[in-house]
Amino acid sequence: TSHMLMSWLNASAPWNILLMDVTWETSHALMSWLNADVYMNMAVMFVTLETSHMLMSWLNASAPWNILLMDVTWETSHALMSWLNADVYMNMAVMFVTLETSHMLMS
Repeated sequence: TSHMLMSWLNASAPWNILLMDVTWETSHALMSWLNADVYMNMAVMFVTLETSHMLMSWLNASAPWNILLMDVTWETSHALMSWLNADVYMNMAVMFVTLETSHMLMS
C-alpha cells in the first residue's frame, strides 16, 4: 500500500475502533493447548520407522563388494564415430556419378 493510503487509514482508525465490538484472541494459546495434549497423542503411536541414513551408510560400505562383481562395462567414448570418419574416403571411392538435378530446361 502507498503512504497516502496508509495515512488515510491511520486517520480513519479511531472511527473503525469505535465500531469494533469483538477482537479475537491472536496469541498462541491454542498451540500451547496442543503442546499440553501431545502426550495423549503419543500414547496412541505404535511404531515410528527409522528415518536416519544408516541404510545409505551400509550401501556405501558394501560398494567395493558390488564393484568386484562387475564383469563388463561398455565403451562410452566416441571411438566408433572416429573410426567411421577415418573410413569415409573408402565410401566416397564407390561413388561414380551424380546426375544433374537442376531445372535448366524448364526455365
